Amino acid sequence: MIGEFLKISAIVIILLGICILFKSYRPEYNFLLTVSVSAVIATVVLVKVYPSVKILENMYYISSGNRNSFTVVIKALVISYISGFCGDACRDFGQTALAQKVEFAGRCAIFVLTVPVLTTVLETAMGFVGV
Repeated sequence: MIGEFLKISAIVIILLGICILFKSYRPEYNFLLTVSVSAVIATVVLVKVYPSVKILENMYYISSGNRNSFTVVIKALVISYISGFCGDACRDFGQTALAQKVEFAGRCAIFVLTVPVLTTVLETAMGFVGV
């Protein structure tokens, strides 16, 4: 993964130079370049991370026999990264208010996603206490 990280870093630095050049001549291309390279980087990272996630999922399934909790954790992690990525992209283009809204929406989505897990934990805790 270190080799891929170095390649990604090099691509980002090259993109930064291109964006600086285009900023004065064709600023409308900055957005397209940024989104395109970001999508490529996200794809490369996801392809490299996916096998590790599958290993963790299998280990979790073997130890507890329940995939629902692990799935919720992975979904929450993905929502967190996507909302942060979108928020950063909005800030890069001067849309701070929009960045705050997308991050807020991400937090709300994570909350809604985790409510069933939280209720299960609370029910289990109340069962131990005897309520």
